[in-house]
Amino acid sequence: MQSTLFSDQGSFAIQTALVHEYYRGLWQVAPLAILYVIVQIYDVCLTLDLEITFIWKSPGSFTKALYLLTRYLPFVDVGMIAIGVAGGQVILSLRTWAFWRKQRYILVILSFVWVIVCAIQLGLAGYQALTYKCKKFKSDYI
Repeated sequence: MQSTLFSDQGSFAIQTALVHEYYRGLWQVAPLAILYVIVQIYDVCLTLDLEITFIWKSPGSFTKALYLLTRYLPFVDVGMIAIGVAGGQVILSLRTWAFWRKQRYILVILSFVWVIVCAIQLGLAGYQALTYKCKKFKSDYI
């Protein structure tokens, strides 16, 4: 009896559902993470001259360390999230490639699709960053 990757149709359906949910979640989170990075970079560019003058040239202190941590640690956080998301995409792509018996054309197709998806996500995030309009916040407490 020949062994296959999936022992029955039920496990294949579960695997397909998990992959579908994973990619649906990526489409919701990735553009927002990219938008967050774009806004952070824009903020740094706007205030970099003042930061160099008043923060970087000042003597070391606890307050300065806290400021620099809160200012630049989000870049590390988003970078780690991006690495985790990219790692998940690579693992799923490798599993798909292996499922197709490591055929070269499948690897080329998966790589091409990955590049296109990344380009679309960057484009959407850039578009969101350029067209974002701040809405007035209304609260019952104010």
